[in-house]
Amino acid sequence: MPIPAGTAFRIKTGSIIAVITNSLFPTSAGFIFGGVATVQYDDGTIDYLRFPDTAIGGGQVILSTAPVTQNGWVVNVAPALTLSPYLPPQNSIHVQVVIASSPITGQGNAQVGVIASGWHGTQQALILGNYTDDDRWACWVFQGTVASDATVGTHTCSLTVTGLAGSEMEVLYGSIALNGVLSLNAEIDITDGTNVLWRQNASAAASYMIGAPGKGDGGYFTFPLPQPPVRVAGTMSIILTAQTSTVSQTQTFTLVCRIRRSLPTAVLADSTGTPVLTTNTSKVF
Repeated sequence: MPIPAGTAFRIKTGSIIAVITNSLFPTSAGFIFGGVATVQYDDGTIDYLRFPDTAIGGGQVILSTAPVTQNGWVVNVAPALTLSPYLPPQNSIHVQVVIASSPITGQGNAQVGVIASGWHGTQQALILGNYTDDDRWACWVFQGTVASDATVGTHTCSLTVTGLAGSEMEVLYGSIALNGVLSLNAEIDITDGTNVLWRQNASAAASYMIGAPGKGDGGYFTFPLPQPPVRVAGTMSIILTAQTSTVSQTQTFTLVCRIRRSLPTAVLADSTGTPVLTTNTSKVF
């Protein structure tokens, strides 16, 4: 039974090789992951086992090879994007490769061992036997609009950004723009999903900048974020809100955050009428 030169991992008959991806992109972004694992069997033959092309995004996705037909060694793994709408930035797709005794449904199910882990992105590639955890930050940008209808009353327009369990965000900066209309007031809330943990109010203005203290140019009022940088962990939320009595008016919400482990969700809303809600950007850069 020859032992291959270089890094190799023992695999038994009937076992599979699986790739577990955790992506900071929505499934709709169009990223397709696949690739191949190379196995050298004990009789000296080589087998190339494919990871099926699979759309990734929105969290964890698992790709598994067919079972190996005899005992051998995993001598190379090359999981890769087979379709990519653009080059993914660093720290945006984390990948683990595991040997498992049967098809797996999660990171602890039927695994024999992790044989590689790391990031797949610009100037980042997975190497058999190397291990890099997912504790790195990426930059996420959101920009969207709330177009109120003609319903008379106070329109409370908002952007709510919420993370997933185990994730974390650092709020860097952002803005609320009422496109020439004065608000009644505006505020930022940070909540635990139920209770308000921190709140900052601001008086009437047409625009608000988020991220530095003081009053800026052109009548912009700036929300002073608490120091050190605002961290929103797990299922906590940050909520940007502006009120106006003007109907048929559009508000623009922008937020830039550092994120790790999971893509947050962003929900636009208006408390009155039937608004048109448009997400223009929700993307990792």
